[in-house]
Amino acid sequence: MLRAIVGGVVGGVLGAAGWAALAYYASFHHTSTAIAIGGLVGFCAAKASGGVSGAKVGLIAAIIALAAVLGGKYAAVRLSVHNRLVAPGSAIPVTDPMLKMMIADGVAGEFESAGRALAWPPGMSVGVADKPQDYPPEVWTEAVRRWDAMTPMAQEAMRDQKRAAIKALVEDVGKDVVWQKFKQSFKTMDVLMIAAAVIGAFAVATVSR
Repeated sequence: MLRAIVGGVVGGVLGAAGWAALAYYASFHHTSTAIAIGGLVGFCAAKASGGVSGAKVGLIAAIIALAAVLGGKYAAVRLSVHNRLVAPGSAIPVTDPMLKMMIADGVAGEFESAGRALAWPPGMSVGVADKPQDYPPEVWTEAVRRWDAMTPMAQEAMRDQKRAAIKALVEDVGKDVVWQKFKQSFKTMDVLMIAAAVIGAFAVATVSR
């Protein structure tokens, strides 16, 4: 049975990759694809088992085919989210004003912790301000002074830190989006396609020699 599992997994990986590629690049979702994946998994499982067929090999193939179709669907969704959200989000440029605002947030926190009253523009505060004029003048002036006092190496290190933070945030959001879109991708036709793959795998593995 181990050889049947190995063979089925090989077929499943190939089938999942094919499903993901067709779904992502061609937006192709069809029952024939699911049947083909199931048949491939069943054939590979049966052949790897040395020509042994039967219900046990069929069951193994059916389970692997189910995993292959689900894996292919998940991979297609993940590719789509990565290229439309994660990659562009991770490429957001980190500008000097953005870094100065990071410093300004810290300065505002220091001033307020020291009991210094700050005249924020209406509705503005740390975490809300997103442009220089949103900060109290004394806060922004101090932030610019500290930025200018930094060496180019220190400024670049801060830039790298911000890039890493943006990338981590975008990837976390991406994971949530992938899972939500994956769950939403299941329609009646998808259930039928999954059933076709499972039945096809079982049938082929049961009768193949």
